[in-house]
Amino acid sequence: MTAPYRMLSLVEMLSGSPQAGRVDNGIAEVTALGYSWLDSNPGRWFIVGEVIPGMSSNAATIGLSVRAVKAGGYEVETINNRIYARLPHPSGVPLSDFVTRSRPKGHRDELPKLERDKFDWSFGELLTAAETARNWLFPSVGHAAA
Repeated sequence: MTAPYRMLSLVEMLSGSPQAGRVDNGIAEVTALGYSWLDSNPGRWFIVGEVIPGMSSNAATIGLSVRAVKAGGYEVETINNRIYARLPHPSGVPLSDFVTRSRPKGHRDELPKLERDKFDWSFGELLTAAETARNWLFPSVGHAAA
């Protein structure tokens, strides 16, 4: 492969999208079309499908499915809800050179380890300090509660 090495997305072409001006004539035609691109560009990664997560464990796939790509004898990986495929070839570049896995939504970093401060206050002393700070910062709240 020569620089710049670009990745081609076949998802829209294989999905029969109206934007492409093409109407899908069947799964066999779409699969053959995808296979022909993979065969004519050995070692090159293509985005051949996209997984759209559903509300349940089911997910819709646009383009070629992982099963269809594997059945054709191609290398396939799913990263960030995209299905990447290629015909294995020694000149191929690893997919990790182009794509990195994103963190799942809602993932949080671990909380830092809690350590005692230099004053070495007890739990009761911390409660008193927090209550004093609250009374100083929000004096009207304390009077309303009384």
